[in-house]
Amino acid sequence: MERRCPYCMSPVQPGSPCPACGRNWERYQPASHHLPLGSLLQDRYQLGRALGEGGFGITYLGWDTVLKRKVAVKEYFPTFLVSREVSLTLDVTCHTSGNQPTYEKGREQFLREAKTMAKLDSIPEIVQVLDHFPEHNTAYIVMEFLEGRTLKEVVAQSGPIPADTMLALLEPVLRAMEAMHCETDGFRLCSGLSERADRNHYPKARICPPGAVLRPGSGPLDRRVRPVRHGVLLPHREGSPQGDAPWGGGAGSHDSSPAAGS
Repeated sequence: MERRCPYCMSPVQPGSPCPACGRNWERYQPASHHLPLGSLLQDRYQLGRALGEGGFGITYLGWDTVLKRKVAVKEYFPTFLVSREVSLTLDVTCHTSGNQPTYEKGREQFLREAKTMAKLDSIPEIVQVLDHFPEHNTAYIVMEFLEGRTLKEVVAQSGPIPADTMLALLEPVLRAMEAMHCETDGFRLCSGLSERADRNHYPKARICPPGAVLRPGSGPLDRRVRPVRHGVLLPHREGSPQGDAPWGGGAGSHDSSPAAGS
């Protein structure tokens, strides 16, 4: 299997920095409960760094070895119920046998929500779910990978968001949420927002599961944003700086908010 940079998933060679992003990829050290760099799921999805972590899950940067593209991989990992020591096994284990029924119910719900999102792939405001499956005694959702900046970063750089911009962003999101709630009651997976522009450079909002990140557009006014757990993401403009992790942190950073996986 080809070695890849955990930060950008470009091919790398031992002893040399990543030729694409310039980082020293060999210094990356995942947390003890994260899947190791290069882990392969379903003999297809190669994992890089952890993009973010919350009380219910861990999101990894991934590489689809079949379609040759980046993906975001969400792992069901409710920290209050389970643990994992990768030096012993990649499988998730419950803290106690009494936690098992609650954990299994949550895992089933996690996969059901992925199937619901997959049914809604015709709605442009909802990020695509590409695959979902059980493995390592837990479950995974593979999503399209998007890059960009968080709302916090945009506000810090540009100041308060005008009301008309926020309303234009939220209107299509609310329509998409209505469509989701027609499919399921109490939808938990989709808790973030993303924005992109259409051919006329008019911003459109997209709903994204936490952990997916944004892709800069090609036009001068093309705008895209990243999902967050609380609030809305604002546009990326060409030439503006971007964070290197889904929540603006560096290598190995993570979000400890329980809502990150809800």
